[in-house]
Amino acid sequence: MKILDRFLRALTLNIYYEERTGTGKDGRRSVTNLLKKRRMSLRSKIAIGVDIGAYNHSICVMDANARQVYDELFIEESRSGYSQLDNFLRGLLARFEGCEFHLGAEATGVYWRNLFHFLHKEFKQVKLSLINPLQTKRFFQMNLVKTKTDKVDSRLIANYVAINNPQESKLFEHEMEDLSEICRYRKIKLKEYSRYRNYLHKYLKESFPEVLPRLKRFSGKKELAVLTKYPTAKDIRQAEASDIANITYTQRNWKVGTAFAEEIKKQAASSIGCYQGPGVRFSIQSLAANCLRLQAEIEAFNQKIEEIYGKNPSSALVSLPGIGALSAAVIESEIKSIHRFDSPKKLVGYVGCYPEIRQSGTSNLKTPKMTHKGNRYLNTTIFMCVLNSIAPNSGDNIIKSTYYRMISSGKDKMVAMGSCMRKLTHLIFVMLKTQKRYDPDYEFKRSAFDVALIDRRTGLNWDLSKKLTGKSPVVPIRIKRLTLPQRLESPIKRST
Repeated sequence: MKILDRFLRALTLNIYYEERTGTGKDGRRSVTNLLKKRRMSLRSKIAIGVDIGAYNHSICVMDANARQVYDELFIEESRSGYSQLDNFLRGLLARFEGCEFHLGAEATGVYWRNLFHFLHKEFKQVKLSLINPLQTKRFFQMNLVKTKTDKVDSRLIANYVAINNPQESKLFEHEMEDLSEICRYRKIKLKEYSRYRNYLHKYLKESFPEVLPRLKRFSGKKELAVLTKYPTAKDIRQAEASDIANITYTQRNWKVGTAFAEEIKKQAASSIGCYQGPGVRFSIQSLAANCLRLQAEIEAFNQKIEEIYGKNPSSALVSLPGIGALSAAVIESEIKSIHRFDSPKKLVGYVGCYPEIRQSGTSNLKTPKMTHKGNRYLNTTIFMCVLNSIAPNSGDNIIKSTYYRMISSGKDKMVAMGSCMRKLTHLIFVMLKTQKRYDPDYEFKRSAFDVALIDRRTGLNWDLSKKLTGKSPVVPIRIKRLTLPQRLESPIKRST
């Protein structure tokens, strides 16, 4: 019955096209060619979706019409799995010769890197796209997909690639990737050190509070070395001064010294600490040892980062206000390549230093808040660079002038900080694009500005009737000099 239906349908179409075209076999031949071209156009692009996993990857292949071409392929994250993928893709390229191949995968942690580097090296003709997982999640929700399996995910990723044609992703240089990884791991070590230091502050407040003023952020190595052996005020009172003086610290085995030993014994003798038990003693010993260890590790990380970054010829960022070698290394390693961004506006969006407007109907947020989007490592680093630029002991610079000029005009401090972050990001964009060092007088020429005095505490103009001393909280900023244009002077003279 099915064969008869197909025969009648083909006969009907044959008669229809003969009547329409009046060409008999020639008409039928042209229709056949059109159908062949249509099939080729549908298969002119092959979309490959990969669901990345920690140990296995699921692969689905579709044509331009989002129709599945092969059954799903499952490979292992190993050399044998990559060999299986190599054979599969080479067979695919041979079968669909002349077609465009587009492979897409989600940016799942670091699991995608080995696969993308392998494909970039072995298959130059395959277009690779790294997709934001949020985009695929919204695409899945739009298709009302509730099932969550590797097979379904790879099929939907291939469908997303076939329909949306995402932008090609380029792999960056290994040097920048390596620098980025060590900078991020240093950030983890800094957080770990802060956590240990906060706990140590808590226990010392109860057992030996007199030693706390000596323990600054990255100082107090002598005190930490003593606390690893004599953790409480009671232990220091009972110890001999000579034993304390012979305690060594740092890798060079420097001794604490007699003067320091006598001073800390004097503080322990008049200590008001109440907790001296064995539990607190053991906790302080452990925390002090960990703080010393992390201080040494962070110093080693700083030296290694400066060594790696020093090999990079494009180090013009250190000439910008508030940016040191470590901050410049973090900024360049997170940006990877400045050629990714066509304009400073796109770099500002990547950093995430812009206010985000949220309004609907009659609801209107009068003071937009800073966005939470963007690269958090880059955002934090630029924020800290702005803080360095506006610090009281920092020199005269354009970021400092911009900040206090906005404060004196009535702007909120965090609004001024956001504006300064955006300005510094623009400067970073120009420095990396031009590879030229920063010119401090680029905005205010030496003969085209006046100096205003701003009270650092209030943000208002300084009262000139008050006497200026070395301790006055005054910040000098540059302001544009207002002059009458020359074109407006001549008509006035003629009228008089």
